[in-house]
Amino acid sequence: MNSVAYEELCRFFLAKTLGIDVGEVKSIRFKNPKRPNFPEYAHQIDLYWEATSNIAAYLHIANAKFRRTGKIDQPDVMLLAKVKEKVAAHKAFLITNIGFTTGAVAAAKDEGIALLVVQPNIEVSDLPKKHRTSIQAKLQEISRGSRSEIFTHQVIHKGYELSVPQIQDPPAHGPETDLGQVVSTNVPSKVMVSGWNKLMVNSSPSPGSGPGGKVGNFSVGQGSPITKLMGPIQRK
Repeated sequence: MNSVAYEELCRFFLAKTLGIDVGEVKSIRFKNPKRPNFPEYAHQIDLYWEATSNIAAYLHIANAKFRRTGKIDQPDVMLLAKVKEKVAAHKAFLITNIGFTTGAVAAAKDEGIALLVVQPNIEVSDLPKKHRTSIQAKLQEISRGSRSEIFTHQVIHKGYELSVPQIQDPPAHGPETDLGQVVSTNVPSKVMVSGWNKLMVNSSPSPGSGPGGKVGNFSVGQGSPITKLMGPIQRK
């Protein structure tokens, strides 16, 4: 198998897996947006297809890389990530027959690139060598006469497997609690206290609190623990 035949195998794999016609998975050269006084160039996209809904359309691109030796490395992932950005694709896939290095996987996780290993499950010596239409026709012919899929595949990374850290409520502070180090006391509209996010100080005191202001949901007078730490609350 050569790179042309492998690309056609990946086209067949994508169409079969996604449940779309193989003709919808196309190859194209996207022209890069032209800037004044800059040379024109294009991005070679091995495989691309669109998915649509009632309210949106989504562009997917894939790079099919056939290798006899040596796993796909980090620079290949970074290049695809840049091409994805330049052509405004919503999703990018990097497909190979041989696997990925740890650096490639790390970059794919950071960039949101999907990684797939797709290998032929047929005798590839029977495939035509050059003409894409002939190769694709032969793949479909073999598939129709086979009881199993003509490919095997493994998902290495889907692209966005994010973990959201759990946000805990700040601890309740009593009158005797040390509120931590005061970061700034010079900004009248905002006070930063270690362990708290932001305590907003209103410019007018809450009713009945006497001279002072209001920090968050807490009324603060001039003799409160907070003002002892910060000094008197100043107003413009």
